[in-house]
Amino acid sequence: MSKSLLEFVERAHNELIWLREHESFEVTRDWTEIYHNELDRIRIDFQKLMHEIHEKEIVYSELSVLGSSIQLENYDVTDLVQTYLNALERHWAWLLQLTYCFEAHIEQSARFQSFFNDVEQCELLLTTSLEELRCLYESTLNATTTEQGETLLKQLQELHTRVIGQESFIFQLVDISQEIIPPIPSHVDARDSSTTLIGRRIRVLCSFQPKDYFSDNQSYSGDVSIVNSANTSHLSIANASISSIIEPIFWPVGNNTGYFDKGDFFIILENPENHKLQVSYSIT
Repeated sequence: MSKSLLEFVERAHNELIWLREHESFEVTRDWTEIYHNELDRIRIDFQKLMHEIHEKEIVYSELSVLGSSIQLENYDVTDLVQTYLNALERHWAWLLQLTYCFEAHIEQSARFQSFFNDVEQCELLLTTSLEELRCLYESTLNATTTEQGETLLKQLQELHTRVIGQESFIFQLVDISQEIIPPIPSHVDARDSSTTLIGRRIRVLCSFQPKDYFSDNQSYSGDVSIVNSANTSHLSIANASISSIIEPIFWPVGNNTGYFDKGDFFIILENPENHKLQVSYSIT
């Protein structure tokens, strides 16, 4: 049994390290790159990550079975094995949440690039049309015959038709512009009013649960809570020192079932006195 326990601990420890490394990389990823002609490379990164995760699913299933069998054989190591199983489950859930964020970033970047490509094409057409109109106007000043006038009138009507044909497309671009997300700053400083997200109304781009928050300080101890403005209830997410068997810099905290859906709005609130971080539902 001791051999099986040693194998379980070693494999679980290695998998937790893998999870932590990937959490760290995704949490600190510079998303400004995706808006600077790096979308194809980012897509490849996403495909590689999802392929790795798919392969790891088999490993975690094996570890779960092995851990459960060890617990049945030896009650004395139940807590140790369960600690590893819980850690694997929570880190796994957190990494999956990060992949949803990853996918949302790719989706938004694709829309961002498509929108500005369309804007560029529309701007080019209008600029060309304006120049053509200027040339037609200058030509009318030199027209001396009826035939020349009729030719210029026909050209003007054709130009008018092309420009009017862009009207609905322009209105469509105006509507789409309301949904385009600007590049996220690569550096967010809570003390810098130009980059901080605290106090701002934020739209959710992918569904997530409050328990997926992470702490970047392993010695952190405090509360993280959800404030639901609809029923004024406070849902406690965490109120304990965060500890782990492998120094979880990006450890997800909390056990609440609160949920934010894509399209919801919330506001991050900070209380420096008791080190609380709160998320408040914002009425649209």
